Amino acid sequence: MRSLEPTFAADMTAPVSITYPRTSNVVEFGGSSTRAVVDVGGAVSTGDVFALALRNATATIGADAKQRMAASHAVLERMVHERRRIYGVTTGYGPLASHPVTPEHASLLQRNLVYHLCAGVGKPLSVRHTRAMMVARASSLARGYSGVSASLFRCLLDCINHDLVPVVPEMGTVGASGDLTPLAHVALALMGEGEMWVHGERHASADAMRAVGIAPINLGHKEGIALVNGTSCMTGIAAVNAERARRATHICALRRMPRWTCRSLGCPARRRSTARWSDDGTRGAGALERRQRKTATARSTAPDA
Repeated sequence: MRSLEPTFAADMTAPVSITYPRTSNVVEFGGSSTRAVVDVGGAVSTGDVFALALRNATATIGADAKQRMAASHAVLERMVHERRRIYGVTTGYGPLASHPVTPEHASLLQRNLVYHLCAGVGKPLSVRHTRAMMVARASSLARGYSGVSASLFRCLLDCINHDLVPVVPEMGTVGASGDLTPLAHVALALMGEGEMWVHGERHASADAMRAVGIAPINLGHKEGIALVNGTSCMTGIAAVNAERARRATHICALRRMPRWTCRSLGCPARRRSTARWSDDGTRGAGALERRQRKTATARSTAPDA
């Protein structure tokens, strides 16, 4: 882990200063700069996830999704106020499901769930796949069935758009009731704990979020479960792999097309070789035959031993 260099001397409580390099992932077409915008509350395709994973797009949320999330959050708050028995919200987990949890302990219950599940090991998951996981989780929360607050969702969306990527170990529990371990590490980072990738360097999450003006979340009713209980890790990685496979298939199809066909379809100009691979792995039509003739000629002109 690369240590931060604070801009203070004796005061060890002063905030750490992180300098962000001036970078841009805006795609330019014909001199004008444009950038795709993906509404994670709408129909999100594998191409959308891939674009956000590569920072080639900006994530946003539409008015309809905001209304759905606000309505479900209001219902949850009302049910908690009425002291309804809701598993993992007003009760404990597993064997402790029969034990009630008072509203004043709701945040502690959700935080402890995240701490309990942050047990990943191994080297970090790639930034690309972690961003894809964050996008998949944001899209799921935006359906409006999880009851999360607008502040939590805004924190997640801001981290995606500011490229603050939690450091997530690649080995941990996945499937079953959700990709619990990877998503718990994402939740931990949003809480201002753990670490985040900032332009290829690892920094404390609290410092990285403070540098861009993002406040860490304080988990409310059900929000710990909402962040970890889903298959967003597998979904995000699958979306990236599916899009890469689709693009590879498209490239292979273009390479087999005649030049005039590519021009008629409006394909961009490209360098293309019609040569095939020879049996010995040498590229070029007739390369094997030419090598054989060259070898035979060398042998016929060589002096007798």
